Amino acid sequence: MLQAVQGKEGSGVRIDYSGTEVVAVWRYIPLLNWELVAKIDTDEAFATIYMARNYVFSIGVLIMLVSLLAAYIMSRKISNPIRTLQRSMERVGMGNVEIHAYPIFQR
Repeated sequence: MLQAVQGKEGSGVRIDYSGTEVVAVWRYIPLLNWELVAKIDTDEAFATIYMARNYVFSIGVLIMLVSLLAAYIMSRKISNPIRTLQRSMERVGMGNVEIHAYPIFQR
């Protein structure tokens, strides 16, 4: 308010008379000889930004978890047939030539 009385204009984050951090805008209106000050608590002014940040963080964590689950499932689908083939080849190496790698090819 002191800057408005001095004829200055401005805005910014300041501490008000009660010790609360506020976002303020001030201006001196010479025609009316008034000082105009508008302010809002920073907690209230930035509440939407904080809420959006929390939503973005939550969605990011959810996407990461879903991606990890999908990667795990895909790795199992790829590695299981390879493991089955490996076990079958180990049995063939031990002399059992009647082994089929995949059950769908069995008679």
